[in-house]
Amino acid sequence: MSSGGWALAAVMMVTVAVLVFLIGSMARSIRDERTPGRGVWKEFGLGLALMTLFFATWAAHGVSQWQSYTDE
Repeated sequence: MSSGGWALAAVMMVTVAVLVFLIGSMARSIRDERTPGRGVWKEFGLGLALMTLFFATWAAHGVSQWQSYTDE
């Protein structure tokens, strides 16, 4: 594997680690701050929607960069 391949693998591992950390932090925040009797979407809907959009665009960007890398 070339040095670029190793760098890409390292970046992918860091990306996955950051993703797991952010999702864990969001889940912990929801667990700690949630009011009993109210739905998760009612209290945290905006945050969850924005987090979902962020990760969807982040994944799409990663796929396009991977395609650009493999084309070269």
